[in-house]
Amino acid sequence: MVFVLMSVAYAQSISITIDPSSITEVKNREFFTKVSYDITGTFDSCYLKVDESSLPPEWQLKEKNPKEIDCSSGTTNLPKILATSTDSNVPITIIVKGEGTPSKQDTETLYVTVEEGAILDARLIPLASSITVEKGKTYKIEFNVENIGDVDSESAAASINCPSGYSCPPTLTLKGAGQSEGVITAGNSIYGSFDVKASDNPTSRNLEIIVSAANSQVSDTIRVPLSYSAPDGGDGEGTHPSPTGPSIPPQKLKNATKKLELVPGVGLRNNTKLQAAIEKVLAKGKMSEQARENMLRLSKSITSDLEVERKFEAKENKSTLKTKIRYKGNKTAKNFIVYDSVPKRFANSSDLIKVTAAGATVEVVEPDPEYLFNYPEVSTDQDLEIIYEVSGEKDASLINETSVEFYAESLEEVVPEEEKVCTQGEKRCLDNKLQECKDNTWTTIETCEYGCNSTSLTCNLEPEVEKPEEKPLNWTPIIIIIVVIALAGLGYYFGVYKKKKLEV
Repeated sequence: MVFVLMSVAYAQSISITIDPSSITEVKNREFFTKVSYDITGTFDSCYLKVDESSLPPEWQLKEKNPKEIDCSSGTTNLPKILATSTDSNVPITIIVKGEGTPSKQDTETLYVTVEEGAILDARLIPLASSITVEKGKTYKIEFNVENIGDVDSESAAASINCPSGYSCPPTLTLKGAGQSEGVITAGNSIYGSFDVKASDNPTSRNLEIIVSAANSQVSDTIRVPLSYSAPDGGDGEGTHPSPTGPSIPPQKLKNATKKLELVPGVGLRNNTKLQAAIEKVLAKGKMSEQARENMLRLSKSITSDLEVERKFEAKENKSTLKTKIRYKGNKTAKNFIVYDSVPKRFANSSDLIKVTAAGATVEVVEPDPEYLFNYPEVSTDQDLEIIYEVSGEKDASLINETSVEFYAESLEEVVPEEEKVCTQGEKRCLDNKLQECKDNTWTTIETCEYGCNSTSLTCNLEPEVEKPEEKPLNWTPIIIIIVVIALAGLGYYFGVYKKKKLEV
């Protein structure tokens, strides 16, 4: 990858100068450059910033922006920029500003061209902390070089800086299997080796292997510490065990820690198994094209707000690989997803791995092994930890073979607790109004004609009109009257009517 820069300056009372030759590229298309500035006068504070609106949509800032600077003269590095696509003459606006009364600033435009190129990543085999040597002994140095760039390398070679007291070849030509000399195809790696011989007067020094290619602007360097300790008691026996044969004894490194350099996720675009796993944990049916593109877009947003560290440890016939994640974003990530690929050197199958991830739903994407972890909600400065455990003591160098991607379903603004009025969706009764919390505000959703029920949080129904109670007929007085009339009739019959009839 080659960067070509030009600059156009606009003179103001605060001056800024960019040296195009100082641009530096690191792995995965990250770059920065040196900025010189001259500030005169008194200001409350001063800062340098990249105008994010001038960056292409897929490019990202990887460091704090703006960054504070001294309100004087000096030189500082521009915040790192991740160029995730090739492009020509991209104008990036750089601002140096002094805040005060009045505030003043100077602006400069940096034109960047990002071309396809080879990016070489080299590492020692095995991943050793140092190599113990003895007088007159010959050792084999083995290393691996991977081309993680876009195109095949051209004229790839390794230069060897051999320290005093040792002899080794000055250069090595690198090439992939079946390829011409100097060619390492994109995405592939090659093996290299050479012999280094300790003289009769070796010292503890660093040996350097510098790998580069004609179409790669930046080289990668392996530093190999060569450790020598004088024999004890003059008997010719060193304090460290001798290697068997001409090669370095293969010793497993049991502990390693690595801070990961992250790039936005791309696996979701074409990985149907990953998509199926996400659909399963979200339980919302088949993912639409719009939903997938939204997750890819949010992956770009959250990746720059994450700090991720891998830690490997092997002891007591057990190996542990821990991933520590800290989310630094200022929005709450809903359905925060981690897509993690574990090296086969750690375990051939997910069946052999014990996984611990507090608070997450765990789904196996591939038994190969690949995992998906879904956290319902992740807040600012929240720490997550994923732990893998297997039997047996593995080699810590596998820590360089892991990869991880991050996604989210949505990002929501965080309402400060002291300003929080209500909880989204909560309801209440206020007099005869039924209200619901929407966007931290009580909103009337219905005016209750017959009052609001604070228990059921609903409007009361229209009350029913009470009808007069119908009392059952009391037959007792009627019966008494009938009996009295009957008795009176009988009395008249026997006392008057019957008597007159007898007299006649």
